[in-house]
Amino acid sequence: MFLHWEWLRNNLDDPVEAKSFAAVKIAVNEDVLTRVYDRSAEGERDAINIALYPLALAIAENWWRLLYEPRKSEEESGAAELRHSLDSWMNGFVFPAVTLWSGGDDVIIIEQPKIRPQHSNLEFLPSDISGTNLPRPDVEENLFELVQAVLGRISKNDSAALEAAWKRVLESLSDIDEKRYCEAAGRLGVDPYDPDSEDISQFAQKLSDRLFANICEAARLTELSEAIEWAKEGVRRLSEFPDIDIAHFGEMPTRNIRSKIWDHGYEAARIVRRNLHLDGLNPRRVVDQIFGAAVAAEGIAGKHPFALEAIANRRDGRIRVVVPRTTARQRRFKLCRASYLAWRYVEGESSAVTTASTLDQQASRAFAAELLAPEELLREIAGSDGLTAEKIDAFAEESVCPEAAIIWQAYNHGIPLRGVALPRANST
Repeated sequence: MFLHWEWLRNNLDDPVEAKSFAAVKIAVNEDVLTRVYDRSAEGERDAINIALYPLALAIAENWWRLLYEPRKSEEESGAAELRHSLDSWMNGFVFPAVTLWSGGDDVIIIEQPKIRPQHSNLEFLPSDISGTNLPRPDVEENLFELVQAVLGRISKNDSAALEAAWKRVLESLSDIDEKRYCEAAGRLGVDPYDPDSEDISQFAQKLSDRLFANICEAARLTELSEAIEWAKEGVRRLSEFPDIDIAHFGEMPTRNIRSKIWDHGYEAARIVRRNLHLDGLNPRRVVDQIFGAAVAAEGIAGKHPFALEAIANRRDGRIRVVVPRTTARQRRFKLCRASYLAWRYVEGESSAVTTASTLDQQASRAFAAELLAPEELLREIAGSDGLTAEKIDAFAEESVCPEAAIIWQAYNHGIPLRGVALPRANST
């Protein structure tokens, strides 16, 4: 991510806007988001002229939510979408439509809504950055420097709101415990400095940091209590479930955040099959051999929170997985996802399979899909005519695999689907 500004002389009446007025260029990799066609000048340029104060203030006031809250569902609430949309904060200044979401510990996901905002004199030229994964430290450094630069331009009398908001952030960044609390609040979409907000730290007791972070990335505050109680019940009952040997999975392939994350999940599944000397063209037998008695184990009965799908714990190269009581197809899918997460995280950690869109959760879905519905086998079944609903039904029955996983697997690999609609994302 490249964020550059050059202060400009101007005749704006507002002293704050006048002092922070700049030519701003934003690029992701080599794609310039601020490239516009200027009808007045009848030409193109890479920078837009705006006051940076509104952007700096919004970044400071929303620092933790902006950088740590992932997209939790396909249809985010209006409030969540707005606080992640940089253009929504610009008080009428022309700015490209762009949103930032957390992709997990080390990643920020940048998206562009499928709109091309046009203004009286300016038209933003199309770019193709939606869904790009950026290293978290780079993005945080860019935004940190922008806020600092704006503060350096404006007098303290005129920047009281920004000064106060930024002071809170800096104090939290310098205190390990407070920073951890603010990150958890951000994952939930909660303002950690709101005096009326519930104390989140009470929920983290008796849960590992990783498990609590996974839950906060998927749940909303209204769901948190239920999700925490289900997770604690799952952790208490882990010993009741069969253990699964993943010691021979081998070394997990290096994940390149600049590549499509599902490619990493597919590669990881193929490595597991190869290292365990399993036949990839008989997925039902592959899953039975990997998970053994865990395939048939009954899950926890009763209501469970929508955001939370399984709990896994890894010790001495073996894992145990607790899932809610569900269908055999769903149980297999969740077991596969849980094994990917347990394999990825460090020894002794508990983790959660969730509905979140973080890179780890996305990769776990791809891993499970490749184990349960291998690309090579789907291509063979599809033949020259593609996959029909009848073929998908038959394969799902034979391999004990969710139909949605088969459909998305085919779609992501470019296997033709005939008369089959795509299911809702995360429906597996």
